[in-house]
Amino acid sequence: MKSIIIGTAGHVDHGKTRLIGRLTGINTDRLKEEQQRGISIELGFARLELDGVEAGIIDVPGHEKFVRTMVAGAGGMDMALLVVAADEGVMPQTREHVEVLELLGIDRVLVALTKIDMVDEEMVELAADDVQEYLSDTIMSAAEVIPCSSETGEGLEQLRVKLAAMAVATPERTSVGTYRLPIDRVFTMTGMGTVVTGTSWSGSVRVGDQLELQPQGRQVRVRGIQVHEHTAEVAHAGQRTALALHGVKHDELTRGELLVTEGRFQSSSMISLKVRALSSSPWTLKQRSRIRFHFGTQEVLGRLILLDKESLPAGEEALAQARLEEPTVCAPGDRVILRFYSPMQTIAGGEVLEAVAPKRRHGRDTDLEAVRLKESGDPALILERAILDAGLAGAPEKELKVLMEKYEGDSPLPQLAENRVVVQLGKRLFHTDLIEALATEIEIRAHKHHEERPLAWGPAREGLRSALASELPQASFQKMLEHLETAGRLRLKADLVRASEEPPGATGQAAEWLKQAETAWLQAGLTAPKISYLTELGVPEDMVTDLANLMVARELLIRITPELLVHRDAFARFREGLVELFGQQEVLVVGQIGQHFELSRKFSVPLLEYCDQQGLTERREAERRRGPEL
Repeated sequence: MKSIIIGTAGHVDHGKTRLIGRLTGINTDRLKEEQQRGISIELGFARLELDGVEAGIIDVPGHEKFVRTMVAGAGGMDMALLVVAADEGVMPQTREHVEVLELLGIDRVLVALTKIDMVDEEMVELAADDVQEYLSDTIMSAAEVIPCSSETGEGLEQLRVKLAAMAVATPERTSVGTYRLPIDRVFTMTGMGTVVTGTSWSGSVRVGDQLELQPQGRQVRVRGIQVHEHTAEVAHAGQRTALALHGVKHDELTRGELLVTEGRFQSSSMISLKVRALSSSPWTLKQRSRIRFHFGTQEVLGRLILLDKESLPAGEEALAQARLEEPTVCAPGDRVILRFYSPMQTIAGGEVLEAVAPKRRHGRDTDLEAVRLKESGDPALILERAILDAGLAGAPEKELKVLMEKYEGDSPLPQLAENRVVVQLGKRLFHTDLIEALATEIEIRAHKHHEERPLAWGPAREGLRSALASELPQASFQKMLEHLETAGRLRLKADLVRASEEPPGATGQAAEWLKQAETAWLQAGLTAPKISYLTELGVPEDMVTDLANLMVARELLIRITPELLVHRDAFARFREGLVELFGQQEVLVVGQIGQHFELSRKFSVPLLEYCDQQGLTERREAERRRGPEL
């Protein structure tokens, strides 16, 4: 069965709650205070089946003090039931609620003209004309007005028929993709623990699923689900949903937080927007105005930075950035409501262009270009720019998937990769322009290193990362180096990087040192000197390590330990000696091996440990046996 959400709107005491009660049999004023005062304070909920469509009804407060609560309920609406009393007509909160719906892009609206039993027919006609005239300048100009009475029942059947027709024609929300549920209530229930309720905006969730609580960023598990107060195994987009959660206490949750698919969203306190000021607003939005930022069920204080204008008069649009005092979690294409900090009145609405944005500045060309590109709606350009903006840190694949969910059709990523515009390395994507620039910088530094230290293979990988791409994780930097090696730009050896195709070489005096060192190590055999011995041959201290590494790279010496290097011929004789010994007996101990080669434990122990690592020997406590590589 298709599921949609119908929300009410309208001025206080125009009969929203009473009308829902007559349509569904449910009193949505559940609080004792609401029933005593006769007005709605919190959001109320009911279920109504309309010609095979399951409609969740959200009853919102109509009093001006509770517009914040109304906005929290409006975010999940698919269509709206605007309630206007025939004895009063269009009133202040009628207008503000309509403005909120319009800013959220909700244009499927039906008008219930209530309390017709309290006025004569002429007054009903005048009230209907009043509503239609007001709505004629809004996106709801086609809304039908249905006169009705919750007391006598007159017109209620016609209202139900019209609601059903509109519900059937309303597109169903997709249950594919990421799950999002803005929390509007938190409580505990015996046997279930912490329970949250809200409207499932997108995707679906099952019992046992792991979700992420944002903006906290903590993981929770779904232990139970109710849809319209009935136990269920799965909840889909467009359904009123209650989730029992494991892994969080009820006092650790608040209205306004979101439950989302794990690992798919990132919180941010900087949101770039396309903002439209209300035509009816008596104020002009000024630069850095203090605002109340409403998204979903969350309200956050912040300031609005206008990017392409000095101020925003009523009825005009601008690009802007909301800099919030607390982080929020939204996605490109989401609608938000902006209200003044004081007086608390709705002044504008916005469409999210960048859900996680860098600090954008007024009038800066690069910032305007980036935001306008997002406004253009071209998925390929937007995706490419997002990857470019991520810089050398790379764009996480999961964030790009969320970005592309706004657009219909296939992701342009495969085409961008095929055209070599972007490169995917692990779970991050990089723009090839940035990789090319990084490769050039690495080559420059590596060549300089070769000139200053001709005996060295090249600079260390970690030193290059710290100097050129410190924001890039080590694993990602290694993948980038491997990518550049495959492309023929670099050569890698262990943790070193070389830009020249020619191996490091020793010429002149260095060649003489190399010859003397090889002779010395060959004569020393297995009892080789320390690397510092090279200084006795005249090698400067700052070249000792490079010369030793060069001899290892040329396979003249074998590195047994960081300090013990053995000539390859000497080690070859050691290996042959081991073969001979194991031919005589299966098990040897260190003392026997040392005695055979006339070695102290200072040399025999590290030699045997190296052989263990290479698979030439196998150690079993104090004994050695022949290894598979010997």
